[in-house]
Amino acid sequence: MYQKGQNRRRKCLRRLARDVPADAKAGNEDGETFISLLEDPGADIESGYIHREELERLTAALKELTPEERALLKAVYGKNQSIRGASQSLGVGYSTLQYRHSRILKRLKGQL
Repeated sequence: MYQKGQNRRRKCLRRLARDVPADAKAGNEDGETFISLLEDPGADIESGYIHREELERLTAALKELTPEERALLKAVYGKNQSIRGASQSLGVGYSTLQYRHSRILKRLKGQL
């Protein structure tokens, strides 16, 4: 697992170094170049890259849900409703939505 993360980090760094000229400014007041930031072990580029990949996988997984399942997730997480409140607004029984919610989360976790 650790090696996989290191390989991703190296691949990301090579891609970034290839696409940006060595004298390109990083956009800060210190006048550091982008390449000097890549060499900084404290720069956290890897987590941003991994986060972006996770968001892409989540978006793809959410597109595979049915409209009813997306409506349930939108009510619970988008509108910040409880499952009981979502059951009232969607017109579906509480225990049914509770079961659907847990099933949807298990399926999403499996796809991520």
